[in-house]
Parts: sequence; structure tokens; C-alpha cells
Amino acid sequence: MLRMWARSLELLVAAWLFASPWTVGGGHASTTVVVVDLAVAVAVVVCALLSMRGGSSRYAHLVAFGIAFGLTVYGWWHRAEPVPVHENHVMVGLVLLMTAVVPTEALRPPVPWQQRHGAPPRD
Repeated sequence: MLRMWARSLELLVAAWLFASPWTVGGGHASTTVVVVDLAVAVAVVVCALLSMRGGSSRYAHLVAFGIAFGLTVYGWWHRAEPVPVHENHVMVGLVLLMTAVVPTEALRPPVPWQQRHGAPPRD
């Protein structure tokens, strides 16, 4: 699981996003905000789990890049109350943008290096 630390972090961020309308918003978040947070959290979880599965879906985490960009823009331009909820959208979006570009097996050396020097044993 350590070799997939970026996907694990995305799962933790999705859990935070799932709980944030009630923790950050103090229970005063609108229905739209709650629906957006829950939908984004589910989408991030699906992308992270598909990416962890490997095979042809190992690049599914790149979809989270678009989701994170949309969440950041939504939080930046949405000026409704409560403001801390939308500030949370911006911060969560930026964290997801940073992790979306990290490969799933970030601790493994690149394939050309493995071919030249021999691949290390799998975990």
C-alpha cells in the first residue's frame, strides 16, 4: 500500500470531502454544496480504486485531475454562504491536483531504468 501512497492520500481526501459539509459548514451548507461534495468524493474514490487495481485502468487517477480542477474553480467562483465550505473546496481541489499527477507506483523506477539495471523485486 505504501507504493500507492498518492492513491491512499486521495482516498483520505475523499473521506474528508465527504464529511466537510457538516464539519466545516457547521450543518449550514446548502443542499447543492452537500450534493457536490458527495458526488466529488465518490468520483475521487472510484478513480483512486480503479487506478490501484492496475491493468488498463491504472491511469484512472488522471481523471481526478479534471475533477480537482472543477472543484477548485467551483470553490473559487461560488460566493454563497458559508464561505469556509468554499475555501475548503479550493484547498481540497489543490491537494487533489498535486496528487493526480503522481503515478500510482511512484516508488518504482522508470521502465527504461528497470530494463537496463534489472527490475527490483515486487512487494
